[in-house]
Amino acid sequence: MEERRIFTKEFKERVAELARAADRKQPETATGLGISGNMLARWKREAKQGGAGQSLRRQGESPG
Repeated sequence: MEERRIFTKEFKERVAELARAADRKQPETATGLGISGNMLARWKREAKQGGAGQSLRRQGESPG
């Protein structure tokens, strides 16, 4: 079983920015970054709503 990876808020926001600017479709972008398309979609949605705070709270970190 693969170990769960933890990404920083800054990384998630940067990936979301790159995905929005990419000329490729979301699944292709996600695959190129080594993450799932669903994860990329969630990060993009969270960044649009003001950051990746919700997923960070689930990990027990403060969103700040």
